[in-house]
Amino acid sequence: MRTLILSPLSWAGKKYHYIIIAVLMLMLVYQLIPTVLSHFDPGTAVLDAAIWQLLAFSFITFLSVLVICWYIFRFAWNRLSLPGSIFMVSQFKALSPWQQLSFYFASFALLVFAAVGCLVAVF
Repeated sequence: MRTLILSPLSWAGKKYHYIIIAVLMLMLVYQLIPTVLSHFDPGTAVLDAAIWQLLAFSFITFLSVLVICWYIFRFAWNRLSLPGSIFMVSQFKALSPWQQLSFYFASFALLVFAAVGCLVAVF
């Protein structure tokens, strides 16, 4: 006998719930920004609210690009049959502290560059 799964997020797996909920919350914020701004300040023009909407849209775009890149990376990693992440972590721990710091800094710089790129693309 087959049973119906009535939970709307059960198909996505437990570890992806937070991503789906975050995207839904950001979309809700994107829709409600003009209403909230006009509620607090009746003199708010349409352009004032649109700037905050563009900022929220660029953040949604940035998160979407990060998720898409992560899935492409995981797919390519599995298709190329590269060693597992545990092996990579053990090699990373074998690096000297300045090499680890430079790797962290390079990763952070690339994330900031992607975020700025999303802001420039939207604005």
